[in-house]
Amino acid sequence: MSRHPPLEVSRSRLFFRLLGWRLRHYADATLKLLLRRWQSVLFALLVVSPAATPLAAQIDAVGTPVRKIVEGGSPAYALTAWLTLSLLAIAWAAVQADALRGGAPWRYLRTLPGLSRFETGLDLTLLLIADLPLLLPFAAYGITLLGPARSGGLEHGLLALALGTQWPIVQQLVLRGSWAALLVAASALIAMLALCVDGAREFAFVLLTGGPIAAFRLRRRLTGVMKTGSWRIGSRIGQHLHPVVNLAAMDALALMQWSQLPARVALLAYAGILGWFGTGWEAVGFQPQVAVGLLLAGFVPLIFQVAGLALTLRAERAPMRPLLASLGIGTAATFVADLLVLVAAFCLLAFLPVAKLYPLAGSYAFLILPLGSTAVAVTLALYSTIDATRFWPKLVTAAAFWLAAWRVVMFH
Repeated sequence: MSRHPPLEVSRSRLFFRLLGWRLRHYADATLKLLLRRWQSVLFALLVVSPAATPLAAQIDAVGTPVRKIVEGGSPAYALTAWLTLSLLAIAWAAVQADALRGGAPWRYLRTLPGLSRFETGLDLTLLLIADLPLLLPFAAYGITLLGPARSGGLEHGLLALALGTQWPIVQQLVLRGSWAALLVAASALIAMLALCVDGAREFAFVLLTGGPIAAFRLRRRLTGVMKTGSWRIGSRIGQHLHPVVNLAAMDALALMQWSQLPARVALLAYAGILGWFGTGWEAVGFQPQVAVGLLLAGFVPLIFQVAGLALTLRAERAPMRPLLASLGIGTAATFVADLLVLVAAFCLLAFLPVAKLYPLAGSYAFLILPLGSTAVAVTLALYSTIDATRFWPKLVTAAAFWLAAWRVVMFH
């Protein structure tokens, strides 16, 4: 009898050993992220905590978006809810992209013979664990299906399960740089429309299963295209341009390269949520003054996140410091270039949420853009002179922006 275990047992043991390493790396990196963002996490928990709501009502409310999508109804609601939740899922993965990919340890392990074949399975398993907070609406809907008043439980449960698996698949393909993620996203959107049409529900299930299968068959062919494709900003850099213009073009190129693109999706998703709140606050039940105050407060994280991109630009520019110094380009030029790019980024991201305030404040609402740009400039100056983790200077900047914006909107 052979002393060696069967091949299937060895592969299974190796898979779970690799999964344990990936989970420990993810937990370590994510815990550090939560510790660095403890103020924001605590504030979010206090805001969304429904302490006075019965547990059954909480479960039903959490599962409502999934219920309305699965059971059909308004196509506009289904598409809006699915796009919002999908952007949130992509943003959730983008802010912890390196930890989810496995970081430097996995980049080394995948070069060893035979280990790269475990990558897809490890990624999806890790993403299912990391996405547990995002999958709570599906779990809540599943609990409501167990009630005696629900009909079509098996069909609806299978559709909800198929929907819930779309997010980890899209996240995995995005994190690994494959355009096949767009195929999964497009098939899911078409399935949303099919769920709202009588007699097309079976077609929706085919889309939700066939889209991921086709994407995984094509992912290797499409990954190379995505990674080699680039924005041709570098061609606009030349000797005849001012150094600040060249530095600004290099900053824009650094922010739009593929390795940075998933993290930028998080900003787009957050700006989209702000824009949605600008139109949906009345349906939620907020009073105008409360809604305006919350919307203005929502600009503060956007300001800090955009200004924080300066740290990314600084790291990207680090290898070029000796060359820039030899050309006589000092810190003032790099600061101005960063400021131009980041202020432009803030104005683009904040334009839609600001436009939602036009019915309340008229054209005065657009004064929020220069106010926010000023806050970005102040925060950028703070990042260049003090530790970026200092809390009180940023708190003063946030309070000053909020008070100025509140006066502009409510007392114009």
